[in-house]
This record gives sequence, structure tokens and C-alpha cells, in this order.
Amino acid sequence: MITLKTFDNPVDAHLLKTRLECEGISSCVFHEPGQALNPLLPLSPHSYRLDVGADDLARAQEVLLELDHHIPAYASFEDVVCPHCRSEKIDRLGSRQKGTRALLLSLFSLSTMSLPMVFENRYYCNTCNRAFEA
Repeated sequence: MITLKTFDNPVDAHLLKTRLECEGISSCVFHEPGQALNPLLPLSPHSYRLDVGADDLARAQEVLLELDHHIPAYASFEDVVCPHCRSEKIDRLGSRQKGTRALLLSLFSLSTMSLPMVFENRYYCNTCNRAFEA
């Protein structure tokens, strides 16, 4: 099996898997189980990967290329570009709080049964594979 594409959420990975199955291409979605076990952990970019067989790789890449032309693959943010390579193909990441502030935010989130608060704007460049703040 060869990795066709990586994703930061399982929904996108399984949507592409379904599309490939419609084309007669078998594939598997693999993930890092840490995020599913503890949703309060910071998201790791590209935690999910979609693998296809070596024989189907060329056809799967054609399907992926066709989808990329019809569906916007990356969310657009207000004039945010990668400072390293100037790419606009970015994903937003949550921020990592540290120290006492992180402890207080975690306790507040647990007590109110809400998601952790995010205050900083952190991004991940899909071209140069680097994280940055904007």
C-alpha cells in the first residue's frame, strides 16, 4: 500500500475513500489513535492517511487531480500566506496554550463540557509542510 494523501480529519479521508471505491479502487484509511482517545490533545496535522494499492496508484492520482480541479481543497483565510514559501495552500491549526493558562483553560473546558478555547492564529502550510503563526 502507498499513501495517496494525508488529512487532518477523518471525514475528508473517508469521503475520498468513498469516491475511490465508486471508481473501483480499493483503499484504506489509517490514523493516529491519540486524537480519538483524548480530544483535548492538540490536533496533529495530517493525522489520517489514505493508502491505495501500488497497481491503483496512477488511477487514484487521476481521480484526486480531477477532484482538486472541481472542489477547493484548501480553506481560504483572510490574506494569510505562508511566510516561508508564499503559498496560499494552508490549513488552520489550534493553538497550544502552556503552563498555568493551559491548566485553567483545560479545567474550564472540562467543567463546562465545551471545546478548548483557541486564541492564537496558527496555520500549517501544505506546500512546505511547516507550521507558522500569523
